[in-house]
Amino acid sequence: MNVKQELQSALGRPVQRPEDAEIAQEAAELLGEYLRVESRADSLLRRLRRPEESTGTDFRGLTLHEAARRVLEAAGMPLHAREIAARIKAGGWRHPRSKHPRSDQMVFQLAARLPRRPEIFQRVGPNTFALTAWGDRPPTAKASRPRTGLFAGPGTAVGREIGESDEPHVVPESEWRSS
Repeated sequence: MNVKQELQSALGRPVQRPEDAEIAQEAAELLGEYLRVESRADSLLRRLRRPEESTGTDFRGLTLHEAARRVLEAAGMPLHAREIAARIKAGGWRHPRSKHPRSDQMVFQLAARLPRRPEIFQRVGPNTFALTAWGDRPPTAKASRPRTGLFAGPGTAVGREIGESDEPHVVPESEWRSS
């Protein structure tokens, strides 16, 4: 008997004492974690077997919700339905009855379809979706730092001085005049 079956059998035992209820609760939590890990492992193994799917660039012939799942998997973070639709359309997805689906129609379809598949998607904000396999804490993408400073140019960076003193920062007129 494997771990999954043993946890499921622990959930099926009769609860007669408080300790039995605590064991059933812990078994349910562990089973949930086990299923999430199993789903993530399956996803990783599928990407290893077929690397072209991991890039999420070819969505031809897929259903809309499968394409959305692959987009979220590739992004690694929750996305708004508008962003999912843009990435799906960029990946070559075509509606079976329309050669050129409008982006707004795709957004409406995603917003209507994804909540109907709670085993795959979960809503984390208004029209923003994550994969259920991520659990309560979806992975967050690390924000990339800007390549250039916000206040690049000759002289001091005024942005660093704002808020450092209670006195207002006065820039001489000769420095800010353009003509």
